[in-house]
Amino acid sequence: MANINPRVIKVEYAVRGPIVIRAGEIEKQIKEGQHNFPFDRVIRANIGDCHASGNQVPVTYIRQFLAGCTYPPLIDSSDFPSDIKQKVQRLLSVCGGKSLGSYTESQGLITVREDIAKYIQERDGYPSNPSDIYLCNGASDGIKTVIKLLMNNDPKKPSGIMIPVPQYPLYSATLSEYGAHQIEYYLDEDNNWALNIDELERALNQSKEHCVPRGIVIINPGNPTGKIIFSNRNEID
Repeated sequence: MANINPRVIKVEYAVRGPIVIRAGEIEKQIKEGQHNFPFDRVIRANIGDCHASGNQVPVTYIRQFLAGCTYPPLIDSSDFPSDIKQKVQRLLSVCGGKSLGSYTESQGLITVREDIAKYIQERDGYPSNPSDIYLCNGASDGIKTVIKLLMNNDPKKPSGIMIPVPQYPLYSATLSEYGAHQIEYYLDEDNNWALNIDELERALNQSKEHCVPRGIVIINPGNPTGKIIFSNRNEID
C-alpha cells in the first residue's frame, strides 16, 4: 500500500463500499446454506438497480436495436419491427466496414451527434452544433472528464468544486482521486431539499482560504433526494 497513489487510497465510494461487500458475503452464505439469518435473500437498494430487483423488465426497443447492431443477421427475422431494421441499417451504414466493432471518431459517430443536436433543438428550442457534442462511455466518464478539465494541479491551493450534501458519491470520490478540494453546500431539507443561495455563498466564501473554486455540481433531479430543481423559480431561496 505504501507504493500506491495516496489519492486513490483516500477515495471513498459508498456505492461500492463495505456495506455492499458485506451484502455480497451474506448472499454467498445464503447460497451455500451456511447461515442462520432470519431471511433468505438480500435486497440491494443502494443504487436503484431495478432490473436486479426484478421490478422492471428490459425495454424491448433498446434491446432489439442493440441486438441488431451487434449481430446484423438478426434483423432478417420477422420478430424485428421494420423501424428497428431501418435504424440498425442506418447506424451500421456509417460505421467502418458496416460493423459496430470498428473505431469511431473520438467525439463519437457524426450521425449520432447530429441526431442528438436535433433532439436538443426540438426539446429546448436552442441551436445545437454536432461539433460541440462529445459522446462518452456513460455519465461517470463524462463527469470525470469535465472535472479533470477544471483541475489546476496546485498542491498548495488546489481547485475546489462545490458539491451538494447529500450527493451521489461519484463526485466526492472523483475529487479525492484528482486531489481537488470538496466544497460542500447543504441542501435545505426543511424546504424539500431545495437550493439555498445563502448556503451557497457561505460554502463558497469559506472555501477560498483552502482552494481556488472552479465549479459547482448541481444534480437535477437530485440524487439521492429526488428533488426537481428549477421547476419553479421560487424553489431557490
